[in-house]
Amino acid sequence: MEKSGVQPFSCYTDPATLGPRWTRWLTSFELFADGKGLILADDATDAVKQRRRALLLHLAGQDVQDVFSTLPRTGGAADYAAAVTALNTYFVPQVNAAYARQTFHKLSQTPGETVQQFCTRLRRAAKDCDFQGDNDNQIRDAILNKCTSEYVRRKLLEEGPGLTLTRALEVASHCERVEEQMAAMSGTGERKGENTVSRIFTAKKEKNHRPRGQMKDDAKTDRQCYRCGYTDHRGKDPKCPARGQTCHKCNGEIKLSTIQKNVKRVMREEFSLFSLGIGFDVDYDFLERIAMENRGMAQRIYANHDAGEQLRAFYKQISSPILRKIGITFPEDAVANVTQKTFDKYFNGSELVVAGRVLPSAGDTLISLTSAMAYMDITLQTEADMTKLDMQLNKQQHSFAGFAKQMWAYLTIKQLISERSLAPTAARKRKLTQRITALSLDHQFVTPLTALLVESEDGRERLLADSPRDPKQGCCSGVMGPSKVNMVYATPPTPPWVHATTSAPKQAQKGDVVLMTLPPIVMRVDDDPHFIVHLPRRNLDVCFNIDSKPGHILSLVSDPGTGVVVNGQLISTKQVQKNKLRTYFGVISVFYQPEGVSVTISTDRITMTHGKNRNLFTWRASAEISQHGVRISIVRNSHVIITVTENIQVEVMLHRVWRNHPVNVDFLGIYLPNNNQYSPLAHGLIGQFSQEPEMSLYDIHEGADPLKKEATMEVKGNKLLVTRGWQKDYRRDRKHGSNIFCWFIHNSGKGFIDGHYSQYIVPDLNSFLQMF
Repeated sequence: MEKSGVQPFSCYTDPATLGPRWTRWLTSFELFADGKGLILADDATDAVKQRRRALLLHLAGQDVQDVFSTLPRTGGAADYAAAVTALNTYFVPQVNAAYARQTFHKLSQTPGETVQQFCTRLRRAAKDCDFQGDNDNQIRDAILNKCTSEYVRRKLLEEGPGLTLTRALEVASHCERVEEQMAAMSGTGERKGENTVSRIFTAKKEKNHRPRGQMKDDAKTDRQCYRCGYTDHRGKDPKCPARGQTCHKCNGEIKLSTIQKNVKRVMREEFSLFSLGIGFDVDYDFLERIAMENRGMAQRIYANHDAGEQLRAFYKQISSPILRKIGITFPEDAVANVTQKTFDKYFNGSELVVAGRVLPSAGDTLISLTSAMAYMDITLQTEADMTKLDMQLNKQQHSFAGFAKQMWAYLTIKQLISERSLAPTAARKRKLTQRITALSLDHQFVTPLTALLVESEDGRERLLADSPRDPKQGCCSGVMGPSKVNMVYATPPTPPWVHATTSAPKQAQKGDVVLMTLPPIVMRVDDDPHFIVHLPRRNLDVCFNIDSKPGHILSLVSDPGTGVVVNGQLISTKQVQKNKLRTYFGVISVFYQPEGVSVTISTDRITMTHGKNRNLFTWRASAEISQHGVRISIVRNSHVIITVTENIQVEVMLHRVWRNHPVNVDFLGIYLPNNNQYSPLAHGLIGQFSQEPEMSLYDIHEGADPLKKEATMEVKGNKLLVTRGWQKDYRRDRKHGSNIFCWFIHNSGKGFIDGHYSQYIVPDLNSFLQMF
């Protein structure tokens, strides 16, 4: 088969450079395809387009083919343009110009790189910076400030204020040639102004020592890839032909079990091993295993976060050992089922916890003996009155019934998982797996071997909570078992520390007007979409649903007086359930007309637009920005608060479902405080209640469902049959929500809202409501 010279594209090497790498790869492919005669002219036949599309997917590799198979709107077999558009949309995200400019200004010339090469890198980076046509001057300034040669910098400054980029490149190239010629004439490899020695230190030379940078006589002078030996790339480059392969001639050890034995032999029971795994392209399970076996711990350094801050935090955690070889013992006839009692070290700021069961024969006093080593051997003996200990535990507000038992189970499971990781045989690992599974189910813990299946009271929705997945493996680490399903599902009652629910109101007598005390006064739209309107004078919550279609944009607040618009666009679940397609808010827009500022929040990103300027933010980082009277405060992976002229506030909350959920989708909830200062012209599904309508509630009686009361509500000249139920407030508990009791209006709020809900559908996200 003929070699193309176009290497497969790696989707997972470096997510931060995914877009630029794909653009360069696609350019290389286009040149190759044109050279093969597959030219996309206006009169190109379908056969040419089909061959070009097939060649694109073939040369891109298996990773891109897997991605392509999941993309929408990829066109037919002969639609090459649609295929490229779909891949560009996936691989090339919208550019954040502010971030691109910050990256541009951080670039500097690297050792061995010519000014022309440095300029090429700067040109590529400047494409996304939106320098308003000033790219050449910005590149010129970057060369002047960031070139490594003082000689070049001095010559550029001598050119004066009329220096252009073209002239700067000419001067720099001339200076580089002069430096190289002078170095050749003098017989040295140094350039003037670079790599000069200002001071010499002496140090003890170890046996078989070779000065840094000096290679053996038979070694190649060019820097080579440690995998294959070629000099045109480095070992981490995805185009390396030896990447992922096994070298049968190399003397280096590649068998993990042998490496594990060698490390243990070298540590000699005297040292501790702390492992760092940077990014996800590492065998973190192996790093964790050898660390635990050698009295240390492993830490993953996430590539998409501040690596320096993570390293500092990890070093701070382990940099201050206080005690070592700590042992805690109890009389054998006093306790049973005790968790780990010996610890190799104790760090400043950490804690050591031991749990177990006190036997009835222990009496009223529990004796413990603690020994440890520091600068001297230390032994402590303590006696605790168990009656007083129980009294102290009962005073702790965070404690609940069975707290000590749950703590014992947590520590035991954690200990067993560590033992399982180090188990030498499969039989031993299976026994530990059975113990971990049994304890996890008995005590309702989510572990790498179990998951928690949470089902709503009506049985219509199920959420799966499992332990974090290892992106390298794509599944729960360490799952074992002969069955086809690799998870054990537990459906326990909710533990008492999970919910902070609102208590149900007291039962009202027939004919009474109901008054309820509720959490912070907020109007909210959440879930499918459930509207909850708080009426402050009545201290009453009224709720209703809107059964509209996916894609419709609903007017929530439309206030021509203040120029503020809040709209929401509906999305739907992936499947119909019980003959109904549930809808949620997938996009929320806040538009401030006087300044022309628009904030659009989706489940993927937050966008702030002012004229032609757009600022993009993701949910993966906290941020705050103010612009023309509008302030955005983003809390990472949680919520965003939009404040308009300090008088109107909108909180949008992000709800995530577990990845690849067969039914549910990510959605947004919106919360609007009652003290927002709207004008008298405010309207919309929520805005119309900024002026509370007159309302009365009476004739409260048993309903068809004995758990839900019914009553008659008079509002806006209408008599409505309402039902008392509850909805969810997710601000305190984003995962489960808190119960909010309210009176439910049937038929999409008919009679409670002005007109019909369809009159609140607007054409776009920044539209004011025109019907009222």
